[in-house]
Amino acid sequence: MKKYELIESDFVKLLTGKRAYRIKRISTGEIGGFIESEKNLAHDGDAWVYGAAQVSGDAWVSGDAQVSGAAQVSGDAWVYGAAQVSGDAWVYGAAQVSGDAWVSGDAQVYGAAQVYGAAWVYGAAWVYGAAQVSGDARVKDSRCYITISPLGSRNSALTGFMDGNTLRFSTGCYSGDENEFLAAVKEKHGGTSLGKEYVMAVELIKLRFGK
Repeated sequence: MKKYELIESDFVKLLTGKRAYRIKRISTGEIGGFIESEKNLAHDGDAWVYGAAQVSGDAWVSGDAQVSGAAQVSGDAWVYGAAQVSGDAWVYGAAQVSGDAWVSGDAQVYGAAQVYGAAWVYGAAWVYGAAQVSGDARVKDSRCYITISPLGSRNSALTGFMDGNTLRFSTGCYSGDENEFLAAVKEKHGGTSLGKEYVMAVELIKLRFGK
């Protein structure tokens, strides 16, 4: 069952030269923001685009996610779960924002970056590349996290950020504090050169945060 319809007479021109159309909730008549096509916003769930916000390209908003203000979601980006993108924030590339995460203000999340859990990215912060920010992280500028890559046998990225008062390390599907991360490295790599890479990266990340 369709949740919304496009108002073809109410549109904005995108930088690509294409159009994004205002949406209207079928059940209540509520007027929403702009999407390029129905491939940008799920019909199931409570996901919605508000105000002057725009979702375009192959971007996808689903679940209970909200895009509001003058925010933009474009490229191949996904916003899902109960995530919120608001203000003048921009999520693009292959970035993903999920869980209860918030991206707001003039923040940008792009590349293959992931913001999830209850993390907030706000102010003028940029989270990009293969960075992963999660938990209760609060990223207000680009000094609030650090990503080191390529590392390990998979040439992956290691992101360090403050989760409350705890310095957390995230790579791939793994996230943990210093002791947990080093224990995982020791178990998998021991004293090999790959293990030493991770240990040195941890020390550099600790230096960034004065730990």
